[in-house]
Amino acid sequence: MGLLKQVKPTQHDWAAIIDHSIDIGTKKALVVLRVPLDALSRRGAAIQLQDCECIGLKVCEKVNGETVAQDLEGIFTRSGNPIVIIKDCDYTLQKGVRLWAENQTSKPFVIEDIGHVMASALKDQFEKRKAYEQFTSLLNTGAQRLRQTELAFLIPPKLRSKGRFQSISKLGQWGDKMLAVFAVKGRAKKGSLLYKLRVAMPDFLGLKSFIKRFAKTTTVVSQVMEVLKK
Repeated sequence: MGLLKQVKPTQHDWAAIIDHSIDIGTKKALVVLRVPLDALSRRGAAIQLQDCECIGLKVCEKVNGETVAQDLEGIFTRSGNPIVIIKDCDYTLQKGVRLWAENQTSKPFVIEDIGHVMASALKDQFEKRKAYEQFTSLLNTGAQRLRQTELAFLIPPKLRSKGRFQSISKLGQWGDKMLAVFAVKGRAKKGSLLYKLRVAMPDFLGLKSFIKRFAKTTTVVSQVMEVLKK
């Protein structure tokens, strides 16, 4: 709190990184970080915690574009205006930044966070495909059948309701490994582990071509993101 009260303008150009926390009860926290633009060139690599200064923290029950704009106005009045604003693709933040920028004589550049951009691209590529719907439906029913059984260790990664495609590579990797588990020729002996697995997730191999493409795409994206984040 002491550091937040000491926030003041700086002579150096800087970027603001803004984001909301996940919901905590009925509240959300809006966080604004200040990062000098020369931090990247100085390090020659990704910024670190010591490059960041928290200049704003607002906890609210009501969160919309108007409240975000008001919070940014209060924060940037104390800190001065950034040259760049970095944020995710969340509609509330988009609207809040736009409303705030409309009242500024010099508008900052707005950059979408690369992780969310890549996640949005994956979502556009896969979410509406019938094969993806079949795959996720099979996983949901299969997870229910495997839970609290001797095959529980094969339960697929839990699908997030929000930001699902930000960590979707884990699901792709799981699917690729499971193809090898299912790819045993011939009938499985009734009552065997393979038999129970095939009952839990029938026709898994029928989605083989989709799963292989899905796994390869999401894995490559994940590897690219590891490079970019460093």
